[in-house]
Amino acid sequence: IWIRMSLGLLMLMIVTSCSVNWKETIVRTPYTADHLSVEISSLEKKYERDEPIWIEFSLTNHGPEKIKVNRIQSPLEGKFTQDYFMISKRNHPIYYTGKRLNKQRAILTPTLTLEPGERVVACVDVSSVYDIDEGGKYKVQFLGSDLNHLPDSDEIEIKVK
Repeated sequence: IWIRMSLGLLMLMIVTSCSVNWKETIVRTPYTADHLSVEISSLEKKYERDEPIWIEFSLTNHGPEKIKVNRIQSPLEGKFTQDYFMISKRNHPIYYTGKRLNKQRAILTPTLTLEPGERVVACVDVSSVYDIDEGGKYKVQFLGSDLNHLPDSDEIEIKVK
């Protein structure tokens, strides 16, 4: 009976160690909010309703060591794959209308290594995937996710005529 229990326990340990935990396969580098900052800014002071609304996204490593980050769910991907901005007008959310790709794709998304002091910038047209079809003042904020571990940005305001 002891041999059977030992074999059963050994098999359980082998099966458990072979299972894949998708969250653990995503590249993570431990860092604090002091080491990494996200900033967004509007490229223009005012936009016309039918023109692209460009937001500049920048990511800076303020830490003493290299930081490896996942590009997923951020402008660093080069395209929208998720709703990663919070946009509102008069405290009403503006809805994301773009594609939503699944989270398991995170393991296939290339990582980015930032050297100490390095800053990377990407620009995105938020009007291409958010329902910004009226004039007025809009609030925009980048929201980090549990997949990219990026901090949220401060909120900015854009004006549409």
